[in-house]
Amino acid sequence: MTATVPEASSHVLAEFDSLDPLLSALRLDSSRLKCTCLAVSRRWLALGSSGGGLNLIQKDGWKQRLFLTHKEGAISRVACCPHDDDYVAVASSQGIVVVWELNQERRGKPERIYVSSEHKGRKVTALCWDSAALRVFVGDHVGKVSAIKLNSSKQGKAAAAFVMFPVQVITSVDSRVVQLDYMDGRLLISSLTRSYLCDTEREKFWKIGNKERDGEYGACFFPGGRSSGVQQPLIYCARPGSRMWEVNFEGEVQSTHQFKQLLSSPPLPIINTRIYEKFGESAARALIKFYPSVLPADVERICKDNPGHFLAYLDNLIKSKPEEQRLSLLQSLVQPESLKLDWLLLAVSHDAPHPTHTVDPDGNPRPRSHLFTWGYGQLISLLIKLPSDFATKEKILEICKTFGYWPGYIALCLQLEKRLEALANIVYLDDLHLIDDKNGLLPETMEEWKYILHLAQNHANHHPRHSAVNGEASSNESSDWTNCITVENIALLFSKVIGPDRALPYLQDWKVTERFSDRYSKICDIMKVAEKRQRALIQSMLERCERFMWSQQV
Repeated sequence: MTATVPEASSHVLAEFDSLDPLLSALRLDSSRLKCTCLAVSRRWLALGSSGGGLNLIQKDGWKQRLFLTHKEGAISRVACCPHDDDYVAVASSQGIVVVWELNQERRGKPERIYVSSEHKGRKVTALCWDSAALRVFVGDHVGKVSAIKLNSSKQGKAAAAFVMFPVQVITSVDSRVVQLDYMDGRLLISSLTRSYLCDTEREKFWKIGNKERDGEYGACFFPGGRSSGVQQPLIYCARPGSRMWEVNFEGEVQSTHQFKQLLSSPPLPIINTRIYEKFGESAARALIKFYPSVLPADVERICKDNPGHFLAYLDNLIKSKPEEQRLSLLQSLVQPESLKLDWLLLAVSHDAPHPTHTVDPDGNPRPRSHLFTWGYGQLISLLIKLPSDFATKEKILEICKTFGYWPGYIALCLQLEKRLEALANIVYLDDLHLIDDKNGLLPETMEEWKYILHLAQNHANHHPRHSAVNGEASSNESSDWTNCITVENIALLFSKVIGPDRALPYLQDWKVTERFSDRYSKICDIMKVAEKRQRALIQSMLERCERFMWSQQV
């Protein structure tokens, strides 16, 4: 249990192991085959299916499994005998009730010891075993209640004479049977309108309370009541308006409990850590199904010793939403603001390239290290895009630099108006594709062009280029260096932006033309021809437009 229980509370209602992995293993989660009902005993977990099969899983170790088939239709109800795990009763969609003896003690095959057609053609809505004898009570949708008294191979052949009429109609109540319960010789019947108490030995019946109700409200026995001196069972009957009657064993209403205020309180997100301990990261990922009842903060507490598992859950949760909703969902989760930094640190340190592969000893980017794949790249990108104050963005910038997440670092440099710093890092990354209008990193002023050209010049002099760690083509030995950051390539980009004739005087003034190759001159000549043709084309189009306008006036 990880949630804090209020001091005023003395009990906790919790849902334990999720059945999803088990249903998936049994293939009871498909559109064709579904789990329709379940029951438990000290030994078995019983799961009925829409295909008429009954799976019996031994709870101790989940090892032994029995599979019982039924041709009578889908399984609608199942009940395990509380005092002998060797017996189970099953109701089919056709109203047939089958009682099985599993013969586990003798290691024999399970066998049907009785098939009842008393409710055939009706919907069986409740099954209940006698708490001491081999007897099953059956209730249906029209209010009929019957009892099946059984022979067993354990009793021997002599016992057969005692059960001359195995099926007995107990009573018919005024509406659908919602629930049956049995204790110490008394059968409790709850219908849509009221609850009844039946002494099955004396065949006596009592209506519980005077007020009727309308709906599926149940009733059950509670062993060991609070009667003074005598520990008799109590009866609890659900009532409308979040109320419950407390009734003694004679069927007399003693008090009414009101749960309206209690039930209006939000539930505590209680998670069973045994599931997580057993399935680890896969269990953490699956918890997205319970959002928002189970919040990331709850999962983070469970995974406190394995933060990577929480990260997998968070990434899975964000990706479970449509792309256009992911940023707003993440924004709603990062409260307080410090969570943004905590989660970012997790994301850049798990399933990520090692910082020594992305950052050189001087703290600068390694060539082409921005092309690495980051396992949680989408989550990192969203965390960086979230609205933040200036101080938080500065901290995010430092995290990106420390771990070498350069796409995020460059994007933040632009947001914080650190354009020169962004351009400097692009030079180290050695990728000309990063200087373009799409990324917003095309130099905007002559000073910026001069800065990046001189930076590339100094970098070439002091940092001889060598092969990148991730194997991208960026070395002098590569046959394709046209996308690398060199003085000549940046000068060609500059010439393309403002025109080769305008660019040349600036380049000469900045003293960066000394090492230009013949390639620069040839490409500039092509640019001039293209520019001339483009001007001629524009001029031709303007003349045609002018002639057309004159023709319209005439």
